Amino acid sequence: MRNIILILSLVSLLQSAMLERGSGVISVKGGFVSVDDEDYNIAGINVGYFLFDGLKVGLAYERWFEGDPSIDKLSVDANYYLPVSERIRPYLGAFYAQNFASSEDIGTSYGFRGGVLFYTPQASIGLEWTHETFNECGTGCESTYPMVVFGFSF
Repeated sequence: MRNIILILSLVSLLQSAMLERGSGVISVKGGFVSVDDEDYNIAGINVGYFLFDGLKVGLAYERWFEGDPSIDKLSVDANYYLPVSERIRPYLGAFYAQNFASSEDIGTSYGFRGGVLFYTPQASIGLEWTHETFNECGTGCESTYPMVVFGFSF
């Protein structure tokens, strides 16, 4: 808990406001999923820009590991954060991704996500559920999985 307080204290030194037009955000995320009877842990990073208050577009990289094969995912996404509360924002989003296994192109996927973001003007933490459809696959062409997201504004 002390480490979390220290991190949030350091982040509070930043000056820009998250979720406002013109601001940028760097997010790190992690989660887990089971696809084609393989269990994966997920770690990723997203760099985004707010085109309008509440509307973020971004580029992301994810690494799915512990399963065989490991998967690398490059994607573009868009999220809209609903202005329901000053510090708590539910959100909806969509993405399109190119997937690679051992540097080989294994096809594309697309999906949507929904979640809730708890934020200050400089930092955030979110819980989300992602539903993804894989265009080229054997069995299990769809997956739904949880993610935890941490964001820092710049």
